[in-house]
Amino acid sequence: WNGTELKQIEDAMHNEFFKDNNIKIKDIASGWNHNLVLTNDNKVYAFGKNEYGQCGIDDKTITTTPPVLVQGLDGINIQKIVCGANHSAVKSKDGKWFMFGKNDNNQCLTGDGRKCVNKAFCINDNVEREIKGEKIKQVLLGVDNTQIVVTNATSK
Repeated sequence: WNGTELKQIEDAMHNEFFKDNNIKIKDIASGWNHNLVLTNDNKVYAFGKNEYGQCGIDDKTITTTPPVLVQGLDGINIQKIVCGANHSAVKSKDGKWFMFGKNDNNQCLTGDGRKCVNKAFCINDNVEREIKGEKIKQVLLGVDNTQIVVTNATSK
């Protein structure tokens, strides 16, 4: 961990927004300049730089403070959050993975040429179409890349 990541996590843990709104934090993930916060009621908040949509809001605001709810996840029970340098991923209880943020190398797996994804985009159909018979087990994010661990849908 470098000092910036530690400072971002400390900021999230002590952020007055969460305290003032009585929101309990379950997990935190940090990218280069953005953060995701998973709450005890399985909602995802984001704050920090949103230059590429990595905070999951369709707003041209470069920096988001206070934290905002990630768009496109209404009513979805989120269980896991992951941050890359400038892109993000979240996993729902039913195994759906959603991504948003920088996409100039198709790291959000849209396959449509978009450079940025500003609202949570479900990647399961795209991945399963490319790798027939496989299901997403895990998503790992790097600087400008995404790694997908898959498992055979028929295996136990």
